[in-house]
Amino acid sequence: MGKKIDNESTNTGENWAKWLWRLFSSAKLAIALILIIAVLSVVGIFTSVDLFSSWYFVAFGILLMLNILICNINRWKGIQKNLKGSQIKQSENFFEGQDKVTEIKDFHYAPSIVLEAVTSALQKRGYRLRSENEADNTYIAADKNRFFILGTYLSHLSIILLVLAYIIGSTLGFRESAFIVSEGDTENVGHDTGLSLELISFTDSYYEDGTPSDYSSEVVLYNDGIEVARTTIRVNHPLSYEGIRFYQSFFGPAAAIEVTKNGETVYLGNLALYGNFDSYGYYRNVGFIDIDQSRLSLAIITPSFNTA
Repeated sequence: MGKKIDNESTNTGENWAKWLWRLFSSAKLAIALILIIAVLSVVGIFTSVDLFSSWYFVAFGILLMLNILICNINRWKGIQKNLKGSQIKQSENFFEGQDKVTEIKDFHYAPSIVLEAVTSALQKRGYRLRSENEADNTYIAADKNRFFILGTYLSHLSIILLVLAYIIGSTLGFRESAFIVSEGDTENVGHDTGLSLELISFTDSYYEDGTPSDYSSEVVLYNDGIEVARTTIRVNHPLSYEGIRFYQSFFGPAAAIEVTKNGETVYLGNLALYGNFDSYGYYRNVGFIDIDQSRLSLAIITPSFNTA
């Protein structure tokens, strides 16, 4: 009785493994995963929700990577056969099923001369030749560009590497889409990097028609308080340091704020007014201050102006 239960459990495990393998071998699953990732990407782009670092976005990426990998493993035997070449001598049924078949009879030349002419013509055109002799007959098979089929493997490998790089970057790296530094201030990067970034100045310039010509930020990077880099960041020209990159993403107004309590300064700095709201055509910039030692939160709201 015990042996019977062991056999049943083994068969059940094998069936599950086969079912999972067939599932991840499906092209339909690949299409479904790509569509799901595309929809999530669109939602992540046009909303403030950080979907790209979410566990389910990474999970769908892992599933897609496994799907592509298993599909390629299943196709490898067929590709190996194509690389080696099909059977040289074929049956009559093989030729009957082809679209283009030509039969030439009554040659006035010796078979050796015909064979040499055919092989020479095919070789000049870059064909690989394989031959097989049987009695008085010589069979020839020719093919070319057989390695082109590996192009699909290279394209699939590139997708796997892209997904893998994203997963590693999402789990081991970090991304701050709103790392805000006010002009004249220094902000800690965090994430146990020991880095802090100081914005010396920001400059925006425009053409005569009002279109922007340049945005530049003069910055200083510190590692544990020691200056390690000083440069000017421009569009598509970030500051890079030990695998961490600082890009210009947006800019906006800031206000010099000092908050005192009982004559003691509890906050002094340039506050970025990165928040905003638009009500009935009137626009306001908003900035927020959290003063931990005083358990105080302040909202600084600018005067409104008409955006209509």
